[in-house]
Amino acid sequence: MPKIHVAKDFVLKHDDGTKTPFKKGEHEVEDHVANHWFVKANLVGAKPNPGAGTPAFLRAATEERSRLEAEHHRLESERDAAVTASVREKMEAELADRIKIALEQQAVAAVNAVDAEVAKRVAVATAQIEATVQARIDKAVEEALLAHIEAEAKSGELKAAEEAKAADAAKAAEKAPEKGVKAK
Repeated sequence: MPKIHVAKDFVLKHDDGTKTPFKKGEHEVEDHVANHWFVKANLVGAKPNPGAGTPAFLRAATEERSRLEAEHHRLESERDAAVTASVREKMEAELADRIKIALEQQAVAAVNAVDAEVAKRVAVATAQIEATVQARIDKAVEEALLAHIEAEAKSGELKAAEEAKAADAAKAAEKAPEKGVKAK
């Protein structure tokens, strides 16, 4: 079993809902735990992704999303093969009507009708879709904030230009000779 070196205390939540606490220091764990992305992010020497937000990162994220969506569709096909016709119709209606809201309800319905292995795969796919949806929401919020900041900056530039124009007009008015005064 591999050894990991934890940088700070954290709790790993497993797909089945159980939790494993990790204290700072060295631990001997199973391979799937050592390879979990969240565990890797908490190891000594782990660094945040410096490329986040770059075009290459966004392309990679788009490709990963497509891969996850393809995997989700594959898992749905396996589930549909094992589910009875009435439960399958119910699940398809729920997916069409309440994709995000009903994700947990769909997982419960799948567990009731599908063998344990297929149910486990559906829960994993559901978590990946939620992460993808959250990433899309986060990206949209970030883009909206950037647009708002740019609009405020542009508004400030226009206001400054108007104030400069008004100041120039005031200076020009001061330099102009008064009407009605005749030169001798």
